[in-house]
Amino acid sequence: MFEDHPEQSHGSLDHALLPQIWKVLRAGSAEGLSLASAVLSLYSVSGDVVYCIAQGFPIGAWGGSLFILTQVMFLNFLILHYNGQIVRGLLFLVVYSTFMYLLTSPLVPRKAIALMQESVVLAVIASRLVQIGCNYLSKHTGQLSAVSHCLVFFGSLARIFVSLQETGTSLSTLTHVLACLCSGVLVAQMFQYRNASRPGKEKAE
Repeated sequence: MFEDHPEQSHGSLDHALLPQIWKVLRAGSAEGLSLASAVLSLYSVSGDVVYCIAQGFPIGAWGGSLFILTQVMFLNFLILHYNGQIVRGLLFLVVYSTFMYLLTSPLVPRKAIALMQESVVLAVIASRLVQIGCNYLSKHTGQLSAVSHCLVFFGSLARIFVSLQETGTSLSTLTHVLACLCSGVLVAQMFQYRNASRPGKEKAE
């Protein structure tokens, strides 16, 4: 397992999350964003970063993943912060930083890191399914960024093409297809619920 550079399954573009972060900051609200989905997304990016560090790859090979990790970690904090849980948000950052420190230390067996990296795509799929369920139950997408989700969707399509070139019709390719389909559903929900009134907005009106 620790022989080749890992597939960048979690993300499609290094800057895909920036529109999402900007939208949350501008609105001063993280309504509609699922914390569970964000945590799963953070786990998926962390798996790639930890793998690269354990493998000894130069930072130039995984700097993009580290940049994405920083964005996802900040987004997790924003979700907690705008839900009135700033102390919990700060505690989350401390716990996560400690978790990453331990994962990149010699204390963690290489097999455990390999298993974590292998579960990255599953975590990506789970993250998107959780957000899809949240949107469906709420009947709106809140502060989700259409720009970010479109970038991720098109990036996922590119990831499928690369996977087909590298491995053909394999289990890896099929998982990337499933992840892409989930992204497509999220984009469709952005259009389906674009005119839906949020509960808070209705109450204010």
